[in-house]
Amino acid sequence: MFKRQALKFLVSALFSISIISLFFTVSEKEGFIAFFPMMLFVSYLALPLMLFYALPVSLLSDKWTKSLSERMRMVASFLLHLGFGGIFVFVIGPLFEPDMFFQDFPGFWRMYELFFFAAVFSSFCFWLIGEGMRCCERSSVRDKVEVLLDKP
Repeated sequence: MFKRQALKFLVSALFSISIISLFFTVSEKEGFIAFFPMMLFVSYLALPLMLFYALPVSLLSDKWTKSLSERMRMVASFLLHLGFGGIFVFVIGPLFEPDMFFQDFPGFWRMYELFFFAAVFSSFCFWLIGEGMRCCERSSVRDKVEVLLDKP
C-alpha cells in the first residue's frame, strides 16, 4: 500500500501542478516558455501542502472506506477527497489571514478563490489517479488469477 500511495502522490502532484501551471500561464497570456518557470513556482508552493495535507487526507480516505463495498467506497472516497480539498482554504486561511478571514470575508474570498479551485482540482486528481491505480491493480490481479485457473 505504501508504494501505491507514494506513486499516487508523485503522479497526482505532477499532474496537478502541470495543469495548474498551464492554467496560470494561459490566463496570464504568457508564452509557452513561461510554463516551466511557472511550474517550478507552483511546485515550490504546492508540494509541501500536498505532502502535509493531501497525502494524509488520501491515506485517511483509504482507511475510512476500506470496509465499504466497491461502489460505496468510490463514492465515499470521492466525497472525502473533494470535501477536504474544498475546506483547505477555510482551514489554512485563518492561520495566515485571520483578520481578513473574519472581518472581510468577501475580500478574503477574492484573494484566495483560485487557491480554492486549485485545491479542489488537486483533490480530484488525487482521487482520480488513486482510483485508476486501484482499478489497474484489480485488473492485473484478476488477470493473474485467470491465468492460474486456466493452467492444467
